[in-house]
Amino acid sequence: MALAAAGFALASLPAALVVRKFGCRQSMLVAIIGFSLSLLLLSSGAYLPVAIVQVSLHILRLLAASFMALYMVASQPLLMAVTRPEERPYAFALLWALNPLGGLIGNLLGGLLPGFLAGLGGMTLQDPRPYGYSIALSVLVCIPLAVATRHLREGGMPPSTEKTADRRYLMPYATLVAIGALSFLRAGGESSARTFFNVYLDSVLLVSTANIGATMALANLLTIPAALVMPALALRFGKFPSLALSIVGVSGSLAFLAFSGSWVMAGFAFVAMCVLAAMFRVVWTLLVQESVEVEWRPLSAAIANLTAGAGFGLMAGGGGYLVQRVGYDKVFLTGASLVFLGALTLGVWRKISPPASTASVVLDDS
Repeated sequence: MALAAAGFALASLPAALVVRKFGCRQSMLVAIIGFSLSLLLLSSGAYLPVAIVQVSLHILRLLAASFMALYMVASQPLLMAVTRPEERPYAFALLWALNPLGGLIGNLLGGLLPGFLAGLGGMTLQDPRPYGYSIALSVLVCIPLAVATRHLREGGMPPSTEKTADRRYLMPYATLVAIGALSFLRAGGESSARTFFNVYLDSVLLVSTANIGATMALANLLTIPAALVMPALALRFGKFPSLALSIVGVSGSLAFLAFSGSWVMAGFAFVAMCVLAAMFRVVWTLLVQESVEVEWRPLSAAIANLTAGAGFGLMAGGGGYLVQRVGYDKVFLTGASLVFLGALTLGVWRKISPPASTASVVLDDS
């Protein structure tokens, strides 16, 4: 998990350069093809020499994560370009609702396919080949995705070079720093629970595997309606209050998880964190795009992905050492503190950041 997050983060800034050079749609097609090839190579791990299999699998996971970063950096500006301002909150809500739905379906198929393929080919589940074949079959999903992307109109390209002399098109350093800081703190804080929640329930609270799986499945399932209701809440209460309440709620959920003491309370805290985080991401992703001029949208998406991947990877990689030294409760409290610092960053940004001239979503209550 930490390795994939590192690959995702490291590839984000180069991905922004690729998008600026070749455009959003072409970059997405390259990302889909590269990701598919990475999965196909990853699925052949059972046929690699034992001496190189582990290193090869690590490299391929990094490669797959890098192409995923390119897709994310390119897809967000393109979504902005092909939707009208009033449609964008609903478009991003649908994006973040379909993401966990796809993950849920993928997890179900990923659990069923190896056993089915093993029985079909006379293999056992101790054999790595059924798992490799399952990964290879998952590439089939990328075919309609590539076809649909091919038929999208290009959009999200930077303005003409004549405009770059205009002061409005200078790099928005303060905005990008705020985006990076908040993304790093929020992702690092969330990672404390997303990485260690199941281990905490298993090793400390002695919860059965079935109950752990059911709790995590419920959390993923509830993020779907949570994302879909966020545009209505933002319209009713304002964008900034909705963002602020959701990120403070994530921090409070992590603190509650640290003091829960029972698996029911811990499960409630984890589900609440996932739901509130899903609500936050809808408006936050939109804000990352609309708080800068069109020219800088690939870079703003890259900064958000880079710092979020770095925050998640650092907590996922270093959290294990913290757990051994201070325990799970202190790790979850650390996560809560990081997210709360992210909320403070959001508040400071609202006070000091001027809106981009093309933005339809800015840090006000309108």
